[in-house]
Amino acid sequence: MRIFPTIESSSSRLKRSGRAGNAFTLLEVMIAVAIFVMAMFAILNLVTQNLRAARSLKSYTPHAGSLAAGLVLSNTLAEGTEIGDFEDLFPSQFPDHTWAREITWAGSNGLFQVDFMIYRKGETESALTILVYKPLSPAPKR
Repeated sequence: MRIFPTIESSSSRLKRSGRAGNAFTLLEVMIAVAIFVMAMFAILNLVTQNLRAARSLKSYTPHAGSLAAGLVLSNTLAEGTEIGDFEDLFPSQFPDHTWAREITWAGSNGLFQVDFMIYRKGETESALTILVYKPLSPAPKR
């Protein structure tokens, strides 16, 4: 019977466990790196597809909302029709586009209906109708 525990040598422990500590083998590290690389390529492919889709959504035609934004900034409105092109808003970007705007009194104190139309080579490309409240505008004479 032993009273004091004996100290084992490190070489005898290695022989018993069959491995040198808790380290990873080269094969395990290579498999982990391969999985990581495949995951990174999958993520990069997904990002590339999303960027391509976002680029395809970019509009290269004028929208009536830009005309509406300019009109809303004015203090007063008057009934009538106005026609123009996009040369003053977007110089040389939309040479074959024109726009028309018709402002009509909506029957209340300063409430107007504004119809915007955008034409490309004579054909309607987009339309927008908004209601604008401008109380400082004179009432139309009927």
